[in-house]
Parts: sequence; C-alpha cells; structure tokens
Amino acid sequence: DSSAPDPPTVVASRLHDRLHEMSMLPEGECDGNELMSIVRAAMSLERDYPQRNTAARDDAAVPAERSPRTSDSTATTRKPTTTTPTSPRSHAGANGGDFDGPEEAVGLLSHAVRVATTAEVRSVVLNNLACVEQRRGRVAIAVHHLERAADHEGGFATALPVTLLNLSAAYTAQKHYAEAAAVAHHAIKRCTADAAIRPSLVASAHYNLGAALMAADELDHAASAFRKGFALVADTTADVRTKLLGSLEAVEKLIASRQQQSDETKWASNVRPTLIRKAHQMSRKQGATPTFSKPSAASPVQDAELASRVIGPGT
Repeated sequence: DSSAPDPPTVVASRLHDRLHEMSMLPEGECDGNELMSIVRAAMSLERDYPQRNTAARDDAAVPAERSPRTSDSTATTRKPTTTTPTSPRSHAGANGGDFDGPEEAVGLLSHAVRVATTAEVRSVVLNNLACVEQRRGRVAIAVHHLERAADHEGGFATALPVTLLNLSAAYTAQKHYAEAAAVAHHAIKRCTADAAIRPSLVASAHYNLGAALMAADELDHAASAFRKGFALVADTTADVRTKLLGSLEAVEKLIASRQQQSDETKWASNVRPTLIRKAHQMSRKQGATPTFSKPSAASPVQDAELASRVIGPGT
C-alpha cells in the first residue's frame, strides 16, 4: 500500500541521516526552519509510539556539557512545548513493534542540539528535549537541559517565559519548591513586561507558582496565585483554566479542612474544659451530673440551650 506511512524506524533513520548532513554544512548554512521541522517530527515519534516500559526513572547521570557550534545567523523558530505533569502512557502505534518513541526522540533531539547554530534554536531544542525527559521520569536531566536553555537566553532575568515555566515545573517535580516558586515569579515578571504575551501564558505562570507553593504547604499564598491566574482566563477556553479552577477548589478545601481541625483543637484544649468546669459548678448546686460534648454548628437550638445552661441564673 503506497499510501501507508513509513515505519517509525525508517522515519527515525531518515531524520538522523538528515541531521548528520546538516552537521557537515559550512558554518552559518544550517536552516533553522528545517531543524525545527525535524524537532516536530521527533516529538511526533514520542507522542505516537510511547515507550513500552512505563516505569519512571530518575537515576541516570546528568549528561556531560557539550559545546555545539555557534553562529550569528538567525532562524525562525517555534515556541517549545510547556512541561506539564503527565501519567505514563501505554505502548501503542501501528507498525511500531517495540519501537521506543521517547528514546528515539531523545536521540534525535540530542543530535539536533549539536547541529543547532544559534542560541535561539538551541534553546528551543533543549526545551523540547527536557519535556521528553521529564515525561520519561528523568527529572534531573530535564532540569539540566532547561538550565542550559536559560543560559543560552542570557540567564533567568532574560530567559523566555516558556523556558522559565518548564523549569519551574521541573523544580517542583524535584521537590525543590523554593527554586520552583522563584523561577515562576521570574516567569510572571517576564510575561507582564511584554504586552504581546497571551494571557494564558501568564495564567500558566501563576499556576506553576501556585503548584509550587501548594506543594510547599503555603496554602494561602497558593490560593492567591491560583485566583490571579484564573482571573486572567476566566472567560476563555484555555486549557490552563480548568487546571487553575480545579487546583483552586482543592486548595480551598484543604484550607477549610485545616481551619476545622484548628477549631476543633482549640475547642478541645480551651473551650470545652471551661464549659465543663462551669457545668460541674452548676451540678453541685442543682444536684445533677452533667454530660458534655462539643455543640453542633448545625443545631442552633442546642447551642441556645447550652448557652442558657452556662450563663443562666445560678452560674
């Protein structure tokens, strides 16, 4: 069937061959647009042929720093994908066999990093490479790639918002919550400084900040971040809107639960002993033996009767 797509192994081999040819070009002649098309093809292999072994691993060594070629040439690039927590996906794909899409994508993207001749292109490739590695459970390696991407963009102060978003998500996955929150703050500043940046990206920065703060048990600050992010996309259909709303509801429930526990602790340690003491004073005068439990907030009549027993005549 001439219309059948090529097997993934053939596609991957063809992409590697083209990357090798591009690496042999004279300085400055590498086509950034073509390189981005190879990046998109690599990401498609990762998506269409998920790895069979879904066990998350983060025990691999961080790769050694490479020294790719640099040039003053420019290229048109697309924005890298953002990192979001995902569940391991099952093996799938026609004619895929045991083809490991994520593993092949890592090889292709690593090759593309070495071929890239501008910091801009290299940063985009590193972002996509980090996204694949994080989805594989190799968070430390993802962080390494993202820190390199930020360096290519001039550091945190000037890094692209998408790079900062990806890095804050990776730091949160590493449980480095202070670093994640700091980078998310940088992302918000970078977003708000550029009026051309779409609101959904700014909302995503607030979401990442809230996620880091929530994981660090800073619930009130997390709720504030989620509210600010949701306000930016409340009237849109942006994907982050649902995530912000769900996270805001979750953190508000947790805050309410903590408050209830705190109230019950205060009741048990302060209010209840005082009321019991007063009730015993009444019982000695009236010859009755009191029983006492916490009043129910849903039963105002019982509360009124209780108040009458405590502060009525004879107390």
